[in-house]
Amino acid sequence: MAVNYNAAFGDNFTTTWTPSSQDGTDNPPSAPGEIRLGRHAARWQYVKAAAAIAQFDAVAIDGASNASPLTKALADAGTRVGFAQVAVPSGAYAWVQIDGYCTINALTGTAAAGQAFTTATPGKLSSTATSQTLVSGVVWTAGNSSGSTAGTAASATAPRTVN
Repeated sequence: MAVNYNAAFGDNFTTTWTPSSQDGTDNPPSAPGEIRLGRHAARWQYVKAAAAIAQFDAVAIDGASNASPLTKALADAGTRVGFAQVAVPSGAYAWVQIDGYCTINALTGTAAAGQAFTTATPGKLSSTATSQTLVSGVVWTAGNSSGSTAGTAASATAPRTVN
């Protein structure tokens, strides 16, 4: 996995890329698995969406840099965790944040300063641990009392699942 520590601070991590040819010969602008540094020491990994990903979803990243909305089953399999800051259609490529201050979809009732856990809703996290898997390294910097799932401020430091 290539790590580019000299990435320009002007990198645009909120764009997606979709192959335009049906035979798959187009090459994405970055290599899947590439990691770059962004503003405020945030780290980003380039992935291919194995399923549609909603903006701010937590995602599981497999060894081939394919990303899917995070579920308990994927978390229990020990995949890398990232956070999509833009919606990504299935089969498209995009940057997902793997470190730093970010926004993550949180269920109603998520408490500020609480830990993050998987939920029964793919891609959404919560501070409620009941029958779910801990996503270590994530702390909510705000809570969600909005009455619905919402993008909520969090800090991620080498997020990983602990089961």
